[in-house]
Amino acid sequence: MTPRTRTSDLAALVAGLPHSQRRGSRARCVLLTHGTELRVADRLSALAAPALVVSASDHWAPRGFADIREVTLGACPEEMLAAGTQARLTRWWLASRGRLPTWDLVSTGRADGRPALLLVEAKAHAAELDAGTRSGVAAANRETIDRALDEATAALAAALPGWDLRRAPYQLANRIAWAWKLASLGIPVVLVYLGFLHATEMSDRGAWFLSHAEWDEAVKRHGARGVPAEAWGMRLPVGDGWLQLETRSTLLPLPLPCPRCGGQLRWIVYGMPSPAMAAADGGGFVLGGCCTDDGMPTHTCEKCGVRMNLDGHAGLAL
Repeated sequence: MTPRTRTSDLAALVAGLPHSQRRGSRARCVLLTHGTELRVADRLSALAAPALVVSASDHWAPRGFADIREVTLGACPEEMLAAGTQARLTRWWLASRGRLPTWDLVSTGRADGRPALLLVEAKAHAAELDAGTRSGVAAANRETIDRALDEATAALAAALPGWDLRRAPYQLANRIAWAWKLASLGIPVVLVYLGFLHATEMSDRGAWFLSHAEWDEAVKRHGARGVPAEAWGMRLPVGDGWLQLETRSTLLPLPLPCPRCGGQLRWIVYGMPSPAMAAADGGGFVLGGCCTDDGMPTHTCEKCGVRMNLDGHAGLAL
């Protein structure tokens, strides 16, 4: 996104996404990687800082609205990962034909003067943390995956006690195991769990995140059964490489243009706010007061201040 990109133009691009991808973390990952190579590289570097730097010549997926596809590390461009390494990873994870973990965002970069990878798992509401199960995984693949998880657990526990990826939620476990395996092959890896704050449009699916502290606590609580809390933010040595886990958050409102001036509309939230919500007022939403009634405005424009009731939307109530 450049400063000259109009809200209405971005809104039109979002509207062109498949219907199920027009909100939440998926739409925001596309927005995050939309724009000039230099701007996107700066955003991705900020996610991985200070451990890893992404430059304009690096490769990432998705690539904004030009190519919205997510990738696996067994079927990605060779500019990201050598074909032989992809095949080796696939054999390590699967005994027979099956699905590999799909990443919300992957980027090459450099760390300690050598090629590295940034892997991102993104969420926009609390229920998304529970996404990803073993349902549909063939028995032979379950055994191979369990061996991979055990291998990663043993190696990580040697650097920091308290790991048990078999007990951790499956999606979190497989993300960490893959990051560890890449590191064991000599590739420095930064694995970021990215929380998109104030994703108010997801209120029908689950609680949205108000602050980085809330997101950080949710991730650590989610992984408490198998991932030591102190592992987050710590560089873990792995053979000739290393693995660093990070929780990061950002405010990236979806474009919703004001029909009067073209500015960005914000949701209006009604009810008694918590202290954290009161402190966040004016970010991805504004507080509308404690009283609610039919027909009250659902949105307000941050530019001209007009309040309106948009058809098809409901004012958010606490």
